[in-house]
Amino acid sequence: MKIGVYFRESWHNLLADRTYGLVYILAVAFSMAMVMTYLTVQSVRMDNIYPETHRDRMLSIPSMTYTHSNARSVRERGVNKDFMQRFLSAPIPGLEAWTAVKTDNFIVTTASRESVNMVVEFIDTDFRKIFPLDVTDGTWMPEDAADRAVPEIMISESAAVLLFGRKDVTGETVFFDSREFRICGVVRDVPMTATYAFAQIWAPDIETFFERLLVPSLGGMQGSYEIVLLADSRRDFGRVRQEIEDRVEMYNSTGGDDWQMTFTHGIPSQKERIFMLGSAVAYRWIGIGVVLLVLLVPVLNLSGMTGSGMEARMAEFGVRKSFGAWRGAIIRQVTAENLLLTLFGGVLGLLLSYLLLYLLQDQLYDLLPLNGVADIRGIAEAPAFVFRDFFRLKLYLLLFVLVVVLNLLSAMVPAFKVLRRPITESLNSKK
Repeated sequence: MKIGVYFRESWHNLLADRTYGLVYILAVAFSMAMVMTYLTVQSVRMDNIYPETHRDRMLSIPSMTYTHSNARSVRERGVNKDFMQRFLSAPIPGLEAWTAVKTDNFIVTTASRESVNMVVEFIDTDFRKIFPLDVTDGTWMPEDAADRAVPEIMISESAAVLLFGRKDVTGETVFFDSREFRICGVVRDVPMTATYAFAQIWAPDIETFFERLLVPSLGGMQGSYEIVLLADSRRDFGRVRQEIEDRVEMYNSTGGDDWQMTFTHGIPSQKERIFMLGSAVAYRWIGIGVVLLVLLVPVLNLSGMTGSGMEARMAEFGVRKSFGAWRGAIIRQVTAENLLLTLFGGVLGLLLSYLLLYLLQDQLYDLLPLNGVADIRGIAEAPAFVFRDFFRLKLYLLLFVLVVVLNLLSAMVPAFKVLRRPITESLNSKK
């Protein structure tokens, strides 16, 4: 019998028992939509996205633990420029580029006295090599931006609208940190999920008022910077880490100063940086468990439904066996019916996935771990993004293949029960 015949019979049976078919299709659709919503949220945090287009090759030094020789003082802080000069200035095998960033928030004011609390990131000239911000108006900050009489900065589109009511604000001036700054360029909004690159204003690397108060009380190589490293490839992570750790260990062993340095959280990758205060491995297994739970519960329920449906059709299968229908024909019939229902469920699940990402945009956004400064200090007007832009059709198709396999396997259990029933018992079953 050709496969088309099996599908025509399956369609006929679907129309004969529409309630069963509808429940089956909805169970498949909702389970796939829920899993894809979860996976899409994760892709926002893990995938290469603007402007963190090299997340799969990024490492970082988020903080160091400094222990004084008297053992009574232990601090966890970022690093300063002395650290960079001593440990990062010499070439590191497997490292393409590195940049130092520090982030804070300030009350930003315009000449017309409009004031908004904003995230400001201070960057060096190598920042552009790792984070290609899209300048939509004006130009990128010049290399001497910090040395000009009025330092030059870049501002995001949404921040420009908040302060000036428009996006074309090149040449305008703003005030923060007790200084005047000139806007040299406007940048396409960066989502708050950009762990390293998120800001509303990007300023040249200058010393802030807070640092002028703090730095004199610090010792050793403590500072406000976080280091972002771009490896040639993921395969180079090991040797990049080892080289930097060896340099720090050698410095500690020679008694360079009164402070011993250790990497508080190691030199984490992008994924490890997100779960810096927890376990990335544990989270991965929790994620796998969530996906399997959401998929397997409907599969088990559908297996029971399939079994009940086949019990109701036992007399039909008994007649077919009495006329010589071989086991393969019945197996194919059951397979075709489940495959047809799963296909309908898969198409509906695709539509539901987009619908859920649209309807739950704000709720899903609240679940994301955002940039530390914006998250903790409550920057309310930071730009959002559309979750649907991160939907991956290839991932959905892979998920659909998994669901097809699981559903077909679940249908095989009641099918084999039918095959083992004696013909006489099947014929005497109630319809």
